[in-house]
Amino acid sequence: MRGFILRPWFFVVLILSGVVALRFRPIEDLAYKHMWPTSSCRLAFPLSIIQATQDYGELACNRSISREPIRLGGRIYPFGISTHAKARIQFEPVPITFRPGVFKGIVGLSDHVLFVGGSTEVAVHVNGVERWRSRRLVAGVVDTFQVAVGPGNSIELVVDDAGDGIYSDEVAWVGLQIQ
Repeated sequence: MRGFILRPWFFVVLILSGVVALRFRPIEDLAYKHMWPTSSCRLAFPLSIIQATQDYGELACNRSISREPIRLGGRIYPFGISTHAKARIQFEPVPITFRPGVFKGIVGLSDHVLFVGGSTEVAVHVNGVERWRSRRLVAGVVDTFQVAVGPGNSIELVVDDAGDGIYSDEVAWVGLQIQ
């Protein structure tokens, strides 16, 4: 009886298949390749982020902080900001060419933390004053906000841990707009 012998070509095939697997993203992610900018955060929103701090991970633009598409309330959003508690995201001031209007959007815990818990509270500050605060957000709960803004106003998004620590407190802000 002849023993099993590994041929050299077997190792070449094995190594190349690993390289190919690492080089290409899963098919599901190919549609979202445009969502991973390499330099700055480009939102479907007129203001740029000028400063951001958070206790865990890095701020993510147009993707979740775990590099997946932003999923919130069962929907996939192509544009938005994903952050982790405790965080502060400050935008450039509203240009003086804008008319007074409403800053609005949708916020909640990212769907991919649905089964691991986590809870958070978020707020929107205008000129350093809290103008809106969410209810306690847990996985699957989404909240909408509307805050009056005017020319020259500074807008800051604040994420808190709801008093139970920052474990699994990944928050997504989507649909941000000034009307």
